[in-house]
Amino acid sequence: MILGNSVGCVSDLFSECQSCLVVTYELALCRIRLKSYFKYLPKIFNDPIHGTIMLDPLLVKIIDTPQFQRLRNIKQLGGCYFVYPSAAHNRFEHSIGTCFLASKLAHQLKQRLDQDIERLGKHKDNEKKIYAKKLKKAKMTEEDLLCIEIAGLCHDIGMQNRHGPYSHLFDRLFNKAMKKKDPSTVEWQHEDVSSMMIDHMIKANDDLKDAFEKDFLQIGRIEKNS
Repeated sequence: MILGNSVGCVSDLFSECQSCLVVTYELALCRIRLKSYFKYLPKIFNDPIHGTIMLDPLLVKIIDTPQFQRLRNIKQLGGCYFVYPSAAHNRFEHSIGTCFLASKLAHQLKQRLDQDIERLGKHKDNEKKIYAKKLKKAKMTEEDLLCIEIAGLCHDIGMQNRHGPYSHLFDRLFNKAMKKKDPSTVEWQHEDVSSMMIDHMIKANDDLKDAFEKDFLQIGRIEKNS
């Protein structure tokens, strides 16, 4: 009789454990699905200056790379915080703000361009109609807008490699010293290093390789000319 009760208890316990395992598995599976779902959604950042900023999933992928995350540890104003303790913000938050402003500027340009094309296209003057057709070739696409946002986000990604002590002051002193040592030295541009870092970041992170194909080759050119 005791044996029968023990077997029954063990059986009930096993059933409960089995149910718990099933529930745990389903929760884990649900969590994995949610994680993969949210992975491709825009992300919201709360910025102290610009307020709520929503960024494209591709921008979030860039932010999540080690190359970008290191900007958290680089001060925006170099050694200024030794004199002004509150001037301690970093290149990470600065880059997100720059991305936001670049996006606003690009969208405004696109809107104005579209309005001009529509207005000139309806004009009675044939010359203006011809000009409208030419403007259509310069129409900004969604990919163009995204490229500008990426360029804004990554404009400081070469920091530490691209700047020496005292940030941009070092650029001038370094070039001056190198020219003095060897007049044939090509002047060093810190934008070149940021462009190189973007290339390295894409190669070093598999998640970015598929996204950055031919369509996004112009990002490096935007960065170099910014």
